[in-house]
Amino acid sequence: METADAPRLLRGAECGWAAWGNVVSIWGRQAVVAPQCADHAYLHDVVTGAVRTLPAMRYPRLADGGVVYVEPDSTDLMALDLTTVGATPVRLGEVNPWSTNDARPRLTVDDHLVAWQDYASGRVVVAPLPFGQNVAHAPRLLGTVAATSLEAAPSGAVGRWHAEFDTTKPLGSWRLDLRNAGGAVVRTWTGTAPHGGIRLDWDGRLGTRWAPGGRYTWTLTGSAADGEGALRTLDGAPVAFTGVLVVKDGKVRDLGSDRVADLLGTDAKGGLWRWDGTGVGTFRPRVQIGSGRGGLTVVSAGDLTGDGRPDLLVRDASGVLWRQDGTGTGGIRPRVRVGTGWNGYTAIVGAGDLTGDGRADVLARDASGRMWRYDGTGTGGLRARVSLGTGWNAFTAIVAAGDLTGDGRPDLLVRDAKGVLSRYDGTGAGSYRPRVAVGGGWNAFTLLVGIGDVTGDGSSDLLARDAVGTLWRYPGNGRGGFTTRAVSGAGSWQSFPRLF
Repeated sequence: METADAPRLLRGAECGWAAWGNVVSIWGRQAVVAPQCADHAYLHDVVTGAVRTLPAMRYPRLADGGVVYVEPDSTDLMALDLTTVGATPVRLGEVNPWSTNDARPRLTVDDHLVAWQDYASGRVVVAPLPFGQNVAHAPRLLGTVAATSLEAAPSGAVGRWHAEFDTTKPLGSWRLDLRNAGGAVVRTWTGTAPHGGIRLDWDGRLGTRWAPGGRYTWTLTGSAADGEGALRTLDGAPVAFTGVLVVKDGKVRDLGSDRVADLLGTDAKGGLWRWDGTGVGTFRPRVQIGSGRGGLTVVSAGDLTGDGRPDLLVRDASGVLWRQDGTGTGGIRPRVRVGTGWNGYTAIVGAGDLTGDGRADVLARDASGRMWRYDGTGTGGLRARVSLGTGWNAFTAIVAAGDLTGDGRPDLLVRDAKGVLSRYDGTGAGSYRPRVAVGGGWNAFTLLVGIGDVTGDGSSDLLARDAVGTLWRYPGNGRGGFTTRAVSGAGSWQSFPRLF
């Protein structure tokens, strides 16, 4: 049930003993206070605290969408539609304001009817209210309890989205649609609510796959079991019930255990450093986790072993490829040999799961410009390479930035010699769709880095270092592009030849 966070003092007036004081009527989250000595009344929203001034009235009775009252110094019974600001009161008839011993009129209202004792005849009159007629018996949403985030964790403790919706009457049917950032419906729940309550639990799966990280919206609709209309607000407004759900990708490149993406880098002396992400786009002070990386190519390769922890690939000067497994506590384990002959590649990229089998894969570009895909085995090894085509030596930067489009498939960013940044969308079957331009001017940056979601909104972001050493973040919008950049770190980031 939706209630105020704390008791509220409703605005009224001190009328004194010589007048009738303040008369209060409450319906749902609204309350009318009618000071009997004043020339106006007040409409309160007891949840938000908003106050609206109404005409003077006596003996108010709040109803569905309006208020019925006696005109001051009169026997006229009036009705005012509260759903329209500035609405003109409607006269219903005459009421005897002195019809009971406690000097109050015989007057009552319900969802859609008003009943009163007529002044002239003394008979009870029952009439429909002149407002809210189309929603008289429609069900109302009493309250909503829905989590705003979910951590879909394929290899760790699985998060769960829990939502509760309570209504004023049973629902014959209800439907909740979940839409991704592009507006496409990716998940639908339906059912009935014979007792006026809806309960939902979701583990973050879309069929057999985990939901990609990003911003989702849900929309709830429903209709009464007795056929009396669609689900509405407590005040009768015909609005859609919506909310936001941020799904955080459980595959985030977190070397620790806080489920926040971290940044790695090597300095000129071969030291290996870790910057723990804060989850809001910045990083904590660096911590050294290794040394002796001088002359080596170090690549963040994702979870190659299937233990839920990101691993590193390291190529030495002789072309031997090594794997260093993450410990899950911020460090890395001793190296394990993966294979030889890797000195023939000009770029090695940990590309994520390109084939949809749940295992991290690796891309490698050779000197001729051909791109090769090495599928991960899930146990730390790589399968025989598969060609993805030629012409890749036209790019000065190749960055695996995660799922930029919100479809659950990892994408690839490339920058050409003119500084144009383009995106290759993953198909989920080991290849990429034709590239799409993202924007120009990216040759102003000396390094582009993709480590996933650094801002905590569920969408993959991009880091870029400029010539003076400032590290910028470009937050992903979940639709393949980026929003306004912001500084993730100022200072001497140019002291680190590689960031990954």
